[in-house]
Amino acid sequence: MSLSLKEYKFILFSYFLIFGIISTPYIWGYISEPDDFKFTGMTIGVSIIATSTDWMNQAKEGAWLFTTNRTHEAVPALFLNTLFLIMGLFAGFTGISNIVTYWIFYIISVFGFFIILYYFVAFFFKDTIKRKASFIIALTSAGFGFIFWITFKFFNYTPFFFSDRIPLSSRIFPIDLWLTDAIPFLTIYSSYIQHIASISIMLLIFMYFVKSLKCYEFKYILYSGALTLILGTFHLYDVVTIYVVLTVFVIIKLMKKMNLQILKMYFGYISISISPMIFNFYAFILHPTFKEFTTFNLQLSPNPFSFVIGLGIPLILGIYYISRVHLDDKKIFLVVWTIVSLSMAYFPLTVQRKFQLGLGIPLAILATYAIFEFVLPKFKKHQQNIVLIFLIFLMMPTNILWIVKESYKVNTHGYPGINYPYYTHNLDLEAIEWLRVNAGEKDIILSGGITGGRIAGMVSKKVYWGGNDMTLNYQIKNQYVENFFNDMRQMERKNLLYDNNISLVYYGVEEELLGTFNPDSVNYLFEVFDNNRVKIYRVGQNILS
Repeated sequence: MSLSLKEYKFILFSYFLIFGIISTPYIWGYISEPDDFKFTGMTIGVSIIATSTDWMNQAKEGAWLFTTNRTHEAVPALFLNTLFLIMGLFAGFTGISNIVTYWIFYIISVFGFFIILYYFVAFFFKDTIKRKASFIIALTSAGFGFIFWITFKFFNYTPFFFSDRIPLSSRIFPIDLWLTDAIPFLTIYSSYIQHIASISIMLLIFMYFVKSLKCYEFKYILYSGALTLILGTFHLYDVVTIYVVLTVFVIIKLMKKMNLQILKMYFGYISISISPMIFNFYAFILHPTFKEFTTFNLQLSPNPFSFVIGLGIPLILGIYYISRVHLDDKKIFLVVWTIVSLSMAYFPLTVQRKFQLGLGIPLAILATYAIFEFVLPKFKKHQQNIVLIFLIFLMMPTNILWIVKESYKVNTHGYPGINYPYYTHNLDLEAIEWLRVNAGEKDIILSGGITGGRIAGMVSKKVYWGGNDMTLNYQIKNQYVENFFNDMRQMERKNLLYDNNISLVYYGVEEELLGTFNPDSVNYLFEVFDNNRVKIYRVGQNILS
């Protein structure tokens, strides 16, 4: 399968156009930095970047397996992530900062994704127009979430079934407003580099595997197996999805016609790719500490109608298409991928929302089939291009809304005086840098969750609570921290520090806003740093007196 020069030019043009649009909030973030504040370089990926940079720092120090500094418990170095290992080694070798390194790899990864996505849709379409249409639909389409967002914001109306007063399993909240994994446009915008790299590799795996079952050439099994092995070393959730999708696809193939060659290909693929699964099974299922991460990392799905509304027109067109035509193997694969991803959102697991990466892509391809085979033929030849463009724009509003509202929020949203999560004050950066130099390996730092994530990510110092991600018992710790800086009784405050071996207390604007506690008013906290915005206290030996 080869692409023409015009197609490569189209990919390049699409990359600069779409990536330019997606970058608008980030560019605005740098342009509109308030006085004395620095833009973090992230918008909705603030929490993720904390873990990423923490692991990059550990890689710089020679680690190949990672621990986490975003929780105070002793966590063995068993986190496997070759992506951040490579990024950390690159940053260490070049001397480039972690955040700049992150963005370099992100920009390259997005470009790679554009090329691979086009190759993937070309695998289904020979016609160039269909390839381009499917490519654009995959990159830009979303659902009807914008209608509900406008209803909330401009009409100040929240239907009962959207209310947080009812259980999550009953709540309807369109996924195109929050589930960045399922909507490719949001996957790119969120700047979660591991998601972008993962979806690119996933597309290659699927393409090679389907090819292998068509021509029975083992080299394609070797390619798909090796790529799955690589993917398993930095984003295991997607390997689980891939295994389920390919297993169901193989079963359907065997039900149509029993073929031992298919089984040989399948088990060859599994044998090549399985080792990261075995390692992570030990880490997250058998190891007691890591098992806790799985237990407390709740990523549950809302009411199924959240997916129906959030996938919108591509889902409607896809369902219409598969109900009207005979499906060949390639189209069956797209249906299997779609159904498996949607089904896995309700598997009896704590991480239900982690299995929908790239869901919009098979739907975009099925929608393209429907448009060209059923919709456009209803119009005259000279009208078809207009109708096609109109349909594509009809799928975009939620994504356009994302860029508009994020560009607005990046300069206006946040706690007064803090501008979190988008900006960090220079004096906060100074205080965190002080911790880099002065906090020891055994020190545990107490702070607000956002600040804790920053400390762990920027200087790899251990914190009691570093936000929800990668923090054991984060819900309990969140409440403890809020109470500590508010109206917690003095003995309870002392016990929290003593029982958790907390040795340093960070007190900045975030912590001040949590409540009424004044660290200067107690005799067991001793000031060791003060820059007129942030104070850092060391917990005294008299903590129990």
